[in-house]
Amino acid sequence: MYRVDFKMLMLYAIVLHPVIVGRFAMICYLLLYGGALLYLVINVGFPLTLFKRMNKGTNVALTFSVCMIAFAALYPIIRGTGDMSYIGVTLAVFRKLLLLFFLITYTRIHHGAEKCLPLFLYYYALSSCLYVSFTIILLVVPRLKSFWQDLIGRTEYLNQLYKTFGYSTRFGWSGFTGYRGTFDCSIALLFTLVLYADKNLKENIRPLRFLMMTGCCFLGNVFYGRTGIIVSFFCLIVGLLIYRKLSVNVFFTGVIVIVFIIAVFAVLKNYISIVNDMYVWAIKPVTALMTKGRTDNYSANHLFNDMIYMPEPKTLLFGDAMYTATDGLGAYYGHTDCGFMRQILFWGVGGCLFSYITTWISVRSLGNKFFKFEILSLFLFFVFEIKGEVFYEMIPLYILLGLLCAFNPCEEKISCESEIKEIEYA
Repeated sequence: MYRVDFKMLMLYAIVLHPVIVGRFAMICYLLLYGGALLYLVINVGFPLTLFKRMNKGTNVALTFSVCMIAFAALYPIIRGTGDMSYIGVTLAVFRKLLLLFFLITYTRIHHGAEKCLPLFLYYYALSSCLYVSFTIILLVVPRLKSFWQDLIGRTEYLNQLYKTFGYSTRFGWSGFTGYRGTFDCSIALLFTLVLYADKNLKENIRPLRFLMMTGCCFLGNVFYGRTGIIVSFFCLIVGLLIYRKLSVNVFFTGVIVIVFIIAVFAVLKNYISIVNDMYVWAIKPVTALMTKGRTDNYSANHLFNDMIYMPEPKTLLFGDAMYTATDGLGAYYGHTDCGFMRQILFWGVGGCLFSYITTWISVRSLGNKFFKFEILSLFLFFVFEIKGEVFYEMIPLYILLGLLCAFNPCEEKISCESEIKEIEYA
């Protein structure tokens, strides 16, 4: 079942990591979302079947998501701020859901309803591995990287950012790849773990493929963001323990692979400057922790010391209905990257809790059968949400997974046979 269909892999890769050419951005987005919508309209049967049989959790999560969009639109009007920028964040839930429905419908048509869930997890993870592989090619071939940057469009801000320590590797075929890139790699690693260890799937991937995909996801985290390294390592070790799959062979093979990768980078850093920067950037917090007892991580220190703070009581309770900074000193209102801080500053602690409850419901919609997967997913979510917002990525993804878990292919077959009989007797 897990043989690679390269046509489907490329489809997943391009849809999940689209190439947006700067001068033709609008056309690219129209092709992406318009093509997905047209495909769903033509093949509307399967999406409708999923919606008809969705469980209570996915129903509530969808309803709450609509409420968030409505509130994001109305609250700035009620408060008189006129800042409508948060609508785009909440609308991202349904934009992502549209693309995911397109992928799962394509998967169902070409591989059958019964294989939808495992194949979706598999190709989602493989697409991230392919994206990381392309980043490696761009790093090895600087001329190709320069050509690709010209193709998708450069800005002076990005040119300066790529020269900043720790940012030179944050690039893929979609362009700048930072926090969302390391989030995608962490999700992909979690999906790979489920494919390898969860017995609720009829077939699991083999240990060698598991280690190769996991290693690729870890490498992506090294390229795109250190948060993913920490989260992925925790999810991998804890996941193998709770799934009881941390065998001696897997452990020692994993250690050998990690040592080999570190050794390769330790050698290459002496000859390639960009590898040296990446190597130092990735291991600096670890070496500082071992030698000084602290991480000396500027990004983490800046986050916890400057970006997480106690706002005024009125702001804490009701927010300021502001999301984008207007003073030109920062991209976000309150000059914070922290996910829950952005939400509190916009719609107060109540709105923040509402979005997190929606996320929790969407994750729990998978059902008790995947409880271990859900626990790891929630841990991943809460850690990432400290550094930046990811709830709008989690909600659509887990709504779709919840729909697939609630879907019974046997019922679809019976339903289809009944419809055929009705047509024959008509």
